Amino acid sequence: MSSINVLQIGMSWNIGGTESYIMQQYRNADPEKVHYDFVNINSHKQIAFYDEIVSRKSKVYEICSRHLNPFKHYYQWIRLMNSIRGKYQAIVLNANSLEYVFPLVIAKIYGIPVRIIHSHNSGNQHKVGLVRKMLVSFNRILLKFAAPRYCACSEKAGRWMFGVKQQFTVIHNAIDTGKFAYKHELSSEMKKKLNIENCFVIGHVASFCYQKNNEFMIDIFNEIHKLQENTILILVGDDVNGDHEVIRACKSKVIKLGLEKYVQFLGMRTDVPDLMQAMDCFALPSRFEGLPFVGIEAQASGLSCFFSDTITRELEITDLCHFIGLDKAPEEWAKCILKNSHIERRNMSQEISDAGYDIKTEVKKIEKIYMKGLEKTQCTPPSTNVSIDKRIDSSSLVTIIVPVYKVEKYLRRCLDSLVNQTYKNLEIILVDDGSPDNCGAICDEFVQKDSRISVIHKENGGLGSARNAGLEICNGVYVLFVDSDDWVENNYVEVMLDYKTENNIVCCGYNAVYSGEVITNCIGEIKKYTALSFIDTMLTFGLENANGTASNPIGNYMWNKMWSKSFFVSTKFQNCKYEDCDICLDLIFQTDDIITIPNCLYNYLQRNDSIVHITYSDSCKDLINALLKQESILHKYRDLYSKVRMLTALGTVNCLKCEKLADGEYQWYKKIAKDRVSVKMLAYKVVFIKVLLLLYADWLFRLLFFLKRTTLRKRDAI
Repeated sequence: MSSINVLQIGMSWNIGGTESYIMQQYRNADPEKVHYDFVNINSHKQIAFYDEIVSRKSKVYEICSRHLNPFKHYYQWIRLMNSIRGKYQAIVLNANSLEYVFPLVIAKIYGIPVRIIHSHNSGNQHKVGLVRKMLVSFNRILLKFAAPRYCACSEKAGRWMFGVKQQFTVIHNAIDTGKFAYKHELSSEMKKKLNIENCFVIGHVASFCYQKNNEFMIDIFNEIHKLQENTILILVGDDVNGDHEVIRACKSKVIKLGLEKYVQFLGMRTDVPDLMQAMDCFALPSRFEGLPFVGIEAQASGLSCFFSDTITRELEITDLCHFIGLDKAPEEWAKCILKNSHIERRNMSQEISDAGYDIKTEVKKIEKIYMKGLEKTQCTPPSTNVSIDKRIDSSSLVTIIVPVYKVEKYLRRCLDSLVNQTYKNLEIILVDDGSPDNCGAICDEFVQKDSRISVIHKENGGLGSARNAGLEICNGVYVLFVDSDDWVENNYVEVMLDYKTENNIVCCGYNAVYSGEVITNCIGEIKKYTALSFIDTMLTFGLENANGTASNPIGNYMWNKMWSKSFFVSTKFQNCKYEDCDICLDLIFQTDDIITIPNCLYNYLQRNDSIVHITYSDSCKDLINALLKQESILHKYRDLYSKVRMLTALGTVNCLKCEKLADGEYQWYKKIAKDRVSVKMLAYKVVFIKVLLLLYADWLFRLLFFLKRTTLRKRDAI
């Protein structure tokens, strides 16, 4: 199974429980199975742990805050999903309420198969009015359409968000227990660093907001301090709303009570495991919680923990927990804390792990959810009623043929991507097509390094000739073609082979790379085609691409498709430019079993000096002849014939702009284009208008000049 690309939503600028949970999962996930990228839905602020995420080669997509500009927010979501179409197999919305579920809706529309909502709370941060209630009710209905999988950090959080009747999976807020294990030396070191030696330290790690009840925490500490003077309160966190209203109120209360010397506001910190070493107990009098991440961390550190009774008892993992009612006065809280805090701290890592809160265990559970969800979507493709047959033999030899000519600058990158494939049973055939640079020597170098590689050195004969030479010595059951200036993802072969059978064609998406810009061309979903329906889709994409309204993720390309070797027994490449276009239809018509997959596995480098960008007349002739051949093949299929003639018309008009065209050649292209300008082309208005303008530009200029001259004469006469 190849790596599953997962898009995580829920990270904010604040280092809170949700953010810590996501990062724990991220750090401990198996990169061979799961790859995470992130969406920041409040782009005016950088998400927490941004530097770490980027350093781990993950992406962070930026979306404008819906509160600042809702129209821009939703537009950017649509634009993002269109640009990453087919790249991600799973999306996870880590939510604290049901007021916002749009990411899952748009993910459903754009074909992301595994969509998960994960509840992290059991109450509302804001006052719930009629409008919010109506929105939540509506979104609950939307979820049945958009999110087939429900998760929660606790039973309480799941029931609160999804209702008592909805089934969901509890994913524990697991931690790396080893990081929080109590160490006496570190405890002394941290107390010295914070200048709180010989003090009894109460810890409170929480954002400053209504939910966390921070002002009540200060009231509790005030009563503790009255009973025991050598006490210190350390507050770790920042104002979650960014307006600092709550934190200002807390600081004012501290000053009013005369506790400035005994209360430390440490702000948002990334060293919470070390800070907990300096604490002697932990308190969290929250108004509501899903299952507080920090509560598990505190228990793992061996701290006596004091929680409000509004927090689910699922948090009671060890005997260190004490639950106190919020209706109790601060004095009662203070007495309970002092009475039960003076215990000998011990290493609780094993107990936390045995209770199911070790991150390594929970990560495996999460990975299974992704894989199970993906398997379900792949069993029956959404666009067909026919299941996808798996390959017959997972150990089949796969041949990769690489024609090489004047690509010294790019060749090593290409070959490195092939030898590092996750699928190992490969035959890599390099065809040095008389390259005048150092390509031949590089090929020989790689032959010496990897026994799976062989090289053919031949006189220059063109791309078609090179591919035919590779096919002559090919031993693989299945064949892939890779151009030597391109490169592939490390799971390119493995993923393609997952869908390959003896007689089908598998087609993947690709990334077009031009001057450092990457344009993703993904197919969007797993879909099964007949030969005719696939060609129809391919031609439609071609016309839309010509209009500038869509990319072309399928195309007449050889390199984004896996073929059976048997397809080439009687079909060979012609010695011409645009050999893909020339041969592709012949190959497609050999089967009625074609599968497209959403994965973008191929990286296609667009160079100004490549074949497709050469503007001389010989290349133009090859293109038009290939299109005319397609016309002859599709002549008996009315709709397909109409579309390929439109493409021919547009292609010939583009050829008219070429340099070094003889007069006879110019007239030949013009005649072909004129013959194909028909009423049917009105269905593709942009193509139609483009062709007309280019064909009759000289007449239009003459007409405009005549009209202008006539107007000037009339004005002069007046």
